Amino acid sequence: MNSYNFIEKLGSIGTKVSKCRLTYTPLNYPSHVDELKSKTEYKETLQNQLRVFRLEIQQLPFTLPTRQGRRVYLNNLYDELILQRLSLTAEFKQAIAESNKCISSNSTMISQYFPKLIQKKYLTMARKAHQRFYFAYELQKNAIGNCIAILQSCALNDGIEIKTLESQANSRVVTDLSSPELSYIFYVLLEKISIDNKFNRKNFSKIIASNFSTKMASAPQANQIRKHFTQVDASVKSRVGNFF
Repeated sequence: MNSYNFIEKLGSIGTKVSKCRLTYTPLNYPSHVDELKSKTEYKETLQNQLRVFRLEIQQLPFTLPTRQGRRVYLNNLYDELILQRLSLTAEFKQAIAESNKCISSNSTMISQYFPKLIQKKYLTMARKAHQRFYFAYELQKNAIGNCIAILQSCALNDGIEIKTLESQANSRVVTDLSSPELSYIFYVLLEKISIDNKFNRKNFSKIIASNFSTKMASAPQANQIRKHFTQVDASVKSRVGNFF
């Protein structure tokens, strides 16, 4: 099993149009593309695929002999899982919305033009298909979580740090400031509020670099931030001065 293909499948709630041929005019409703029969059966299928995925990841030291190669591969897989989890949620919401809309519109029509028996059979089939979206989403989301745990465990055992799109996106404040402006504005602010004029500039620069982006860099360097605490030109000082 190819890991990327498995992850891509986990990120999709495949839908198709099924037909309830109870009349000469087929009544349609959205259903899962794989026509899932039961939650238990689908859970077993995903568990078997997870075992294969785990084995592939555990064999990385043999298939990718360099640690740098494994680091890149694990980080790419991790980011792909984060993206597919977002995709899964978006597709699930769309599938549920389409299912609700279809059931609502058709139930109104058949209640007016068809016997109650046909209405009952249609709604039963359509709602069962509707329920399959829910358990498919739940199981696939859990499988993505299991994949993430597998990657984290293998990376930890290999001494590899996983830096993900999720952590990068959630941990930084995006600014329109240049690196010198970002550095100097915090330096001036801390000078105004700090009771210790000899505050640890090295640690302070790391905090800024880890939590803010600049106009030109999504991840500025801490040493550059520290340098620009004091080494800035008059234009930077003038613009920062306007903020106060």
